[in-house]
Amino acid sequence: DKGLQGVYLIGQDYSFGQAVLREARRQLAAQRPDVKVLGEELHPVGRVKDFAPYAVKIQASGAQAVVTGNWGNDLTLLVKAAREVGYAGTFYTFYGNALGAPAALGDAGVGKVVAVADWLPNVPTKESEAFYRSFRQRFPSP
Repeated sequence: DKGLQGVYLIGQDYSFGQAVLREARRQLAAQRPDVKVLGEELHPVGRVKDFAPYAVKIQASGAQAVVTGNWGNDLTLLVKAAREVGYAGTFYTFYGNALGAPAALGDAGVGKVVAVADWLPNVPTKESEAFYRSFRQRFPSP
């Protein structure tokens, strides 16, 4: 998103959540030094039942997007709380497309949650190659 100017980093306080925040900072600095990190937070895994205080901080930061490695209820409750406080930004997630996540997110995720995913073709077919070429036309390598 070339119009992106500020992001908020939030994640579960364990190895993966910490790694997502660390890598987000590193890659933003390398690839988009114009994007400011406007807030950063780690929270306990699976113990937060009310994400409204986090959503209020995100909204107040002015961030246009949130980067998170959250999954399960932590992702669902965060996105729903953000909607409740009127946050209009995008969530860049790793698990927004995980089994059950789209249904759990419901309308709160429509047009707001983007899933970042790896794609490693292990069966070279014409269809796979066509998909890859189409993707690279739309998203050239950095």
